Amino acid sequence: MGTKSKQTSRQPKRPVIAYFCSHTHWDREWYGTFQEFRMRLVRLVDRLMDLLEDDPDFRCFNLDGQTVVLEDYLEVKPEQRGRLEKLIREGRIAVGPWYILPDEWLVSGEATVRNLLRGRALCREFGAEPATVGYLPDMFGHISQIPQLLRGFGLDNTIMWRGLSGDQWKSELWWDSPDGSRVLAHHLPENVGYCNAAFFYGSLPEEARTLGDSTPYWSMVSSNIEFAAGALGVVLEKLKAPARSNVLLLLNGVDHMEAQPQVPKILKRAAKLYPHVEFRHGTLSEFMDALKKSTPKDLQVIRGEQRSTAMAKGSGEIVLPNILSSRIYLKQANTRCQTLLEKWSEPFCSAAAWVGHEYPAGLLNTGWKWLLRNHPHDSIGGCSTDPVHRQMETRFEWAGEIGEITTGEALYKITQAIKTDDLNANELAFYVFNPLNWVAQDLVTVDLDISAEEWWESTQGITLNRENIHQTVRNLSITEWDGRPVAFEILDIKYMVVHRPWMEVFGPSYQTVRFRVALWAEDLPAMGYRGYRVSLVRKAHRLPNRHGTADIATLSNEHLKAEIQPNGTLRLSGPILGRDVLEGLHYFEDGGDNGDGYTYSPPRHDSIVTSLGGPVQITRLNDEPAIQSVAVDYMLEIPESVTGDRQHRSAVTVSLKVRSVFTLGKKSRRLDVETTLVNAAKDHRLRICFRMKPAGKTHFAETQFDIVERHNAVVQPAEEQWVEDMPLEQSQQSFVAYGPLALANAGLPEYEIVEAPQPVLKLTLLRAVNYLGAGQYPNTIQGGAGPMMETPDQQMLGRSLTFRYSLIPQKGHGVAAETQRQALQHGALWRGVTAYGDDGILPPDKLGFLGVSGANIVMSAVKQVENCPGDFVVRFWNSGSAKSTAQVHWHQKPSAVYMSDLAECLGKRLMVDSKGAVSVPVKPKQIVTLRFVMGREKGGKRG
Repeated sequence: MGTKSKQTSRQPKRPVIAYFCSHTHWDREWYGTFQEFRMRLVRLVDRLMDLLEDDPDFRCFNLDGQTVVLEDYLEVKPEQRGRLEKLIREGRIAVGPWYILPDEWLVSGEATVRNLLRGRALCREFGAEPATVGYLPDMFGHISQIPQLLRGFGLDNTIMWRGLSGDQWKSELWWDSPDGSRVLAHHLPENVGYCNAAFFYGSLPEEARTLGDSTPYWSMVSSNIEFAAGALGVVLEKLKAPARSNVLLLLNGVDHMEAQPQVPKILKRAAKLYPHVEFRHGTLSEFMDALKKSTPKDLQVIRGEQRSTAMAKGSGEIVLPNILSSRIYLKQANTRCQTLLEKWSEPFCSAAAWVGHEYPAGLLNTGWKWLLRNHPHDSIGGCSTDPVHRQMETRFEWAGEIGEITTGEALYKITQAIKTDDLNANELAFYVFNPLNWVAQDLVTVDLDISAEEWWESTQGITLNRENIHQTVRNLSITEWDGRPVAFEILDIKYMVVHRPWMEVFGPSYQTVRFRVALWAEDLPAMGYRGYRVSLVRKAHRLPNRHGTADIATLSNEHLKAEIQPNGTLRLSGPILGRDVLEGLHYFEDGGDNGDGYTYSPPRHDSIVTSLGGPVQITRLNDEPAIQSVAVDYMLEIPESVTGDRQHRSAVTVSLKVRSVFTLGKKSRRLDVETTLVNAAKDHRLRICFRMKPAGKTHFAETQFDIVERHNAVVQPAEEQWVEDMPLEQSQQSFVAYGPLALANAGLPEYEIVEAPQPVLKLTLLRAVNYLGAGQYPNTIQGGAGPMMETPDQQMLGRSLTFRYSLIPQKGHGVAAETQRQALQHGALWRGVTAYGDDGILPPDKLGFLGVSGANIVMSAVKQVENCPGDFVVRFWNSGSAKSTAQVHWHQKPSAVYMSDLAECLGKRLMVDSKGAVSVPVKPKQIVTLRFVMGREKGGKRG
């Protein structure tokens, strides 16, 4: 050891290279609305362009790693595009690679891919290559697959802040994804992050403008050149301590901060004060390029998720975990829109293109634009002002409408291409579509529309009673295409006029009889359809046996038995669980919350109310071969709010009525639940609880392109280090699994595992709070993260809410392969389309357009390549912990298949076998993208 130290001391000391990066951190909306902040953005960009053109010594400015600000600015000042493009092409303004800076936990993995795709494409529209740094300045922690996602776009580095905390970590680290992908990570200083060299005009009183230890070193005043240059010395000393490289990063910017004209003078003065330091006014990409050259290889390695809170004394690196449950209706809307675009619009618009129709690239890109604009952390996090989130709901509506109309058109065009001309005069065809990459069977609840136009009435020889449709239409006959009966139940019948904008006629509105049908569908082909014959049953006959002889509180099939107890809890048993019996499942727990949009905080003197002792009412709804369902009505008397000191709950109570409908299909391997309520109280958190048997110290949750194993127990910071509690609540995408039970959800991303005295899995339904930032009231953090502005909409008083989730029993501890598939089927949003006797080319009974089989292989995307009609990509990943092989097969043989990356670039050409299939080995947790050409391959270069 002594010899090594002596040799090291003889090595020449490397000069310090300090990259001074002028930037702004641009929250598009937050404590102000988008339009309010855009006014400031326009002013910032105008002044920035003037500064860059007038002062060649002000070399460059970093526009926060996101390109949406370019669109936002040019919508107001399109005449300035030429000036802006010139400065971007010259490298004076650095842009990209993101479209927006997202929250990583609340959006899907595919949404993160589309974010980078759109951001990079927009950079190139301005004649510039996107920045080559994976910039993550202010995300509230980081998901495990960020290194692999960045590598998929050719990015080998990142600048990160929140989520990695503690004095033991150096500034430069290797960050590995579960598949082994690695990037060089530069970790920003814990206490100041992306503003360690921000010069706030007049931010300090005159007497505090010193360089003493009592002055925060990030609070420097740029109007005083001497002071600012001198203060850089303090910053450099702070940065050198944890650095493994001689290249340091000075970030001159903060939220909505404009360029500081004095920067060239400050740097010239600093160069004289610190002759051993080479100051470079540069871009983030230039800094990372220099860092990569100067950093040793023997760095510390971090792996997977980064979500720790402030573990170092004085740290400001909080992760604000409970944005997961703020304004839960936004999370639900986001999940619906993502499912529509990812699982329905893009795949089936692709399939429609393969049978001769145009792919609606422009519409889909617009849908993604509106959706992505809701994905910044202060937006999707639900921690902004009320007007911000009201406007978000409109953007979700627009994205959802585009998803609906493009899906509707694609499925209609596909059914028009099916050969159904052998239908009898009194029959129509009904097609149920499957968006998943495996052959599925499930209880699908779909709308079956039958024409109520005169031409259909005449063929049926009936006259519909539109005032009481039940008088004319008594029932349906639904069979497989070969005539075999199908188990189904009509849940509702109504006459309505529907608008189908994809129909090419004037005024495409149609009189329709809509049947809401629960149908047990067998063998739905992968990314395909299954056909059924349907006819009206008009003769009078008895209603279905709604109640039969079943116990009113029991649902059962060959796999599963669910018994509802007198207190409203569930008891699960059955072959799928083996000898296990799960009891005490599904009760409600309500507690106080004096926190804010960022943070859950129980009042110091909280009171907890559960449904265990309250009255419940049990009602049998369906008892048919296809579907069994039971409704349970709960009543909780809960405090109406917190008290004035915000540390107690009110003695005045209100009634919270909750209805849960439990549904079991004919051969279902899960129990689906839909819970509805109208929120009646303020300042509270409502969760559903599932008592579990002890099943180890860890559990599993699906996240973006990963299934992570997490510890149940959470270690809290020492009191002298505490700034924020370590999160007890965790994030999930479609499911969480502990022991023999997995819990799937649709847009409910927050859960908690409580270990003692008995393990309990808790799923958050809502948090109702009153502030954007709650100041000093919260008890789980030292202070609110945002301004203390009232947000009464966040209380959700009187808002009707519906929650969908599903209980998936499994054997053992871990995640059974079937579990993830069941969770994804639960969230599939099944679709059905009616067809009338067409002379098409596709088979009438069933067809799978594209399948991706293999152990633990999950398809995440099928879409047309950006700006390359005729070329498509299919993306899939291995969710398991062992190697797998994906077999990709198409309904028609593609003319060429290539390996690709997330940027959709061409790689190695693959061999397509005689059956039109491709075999691809997939490492654990690896994301694979294939690019393929349908039809005759076109000549020319593919990018």
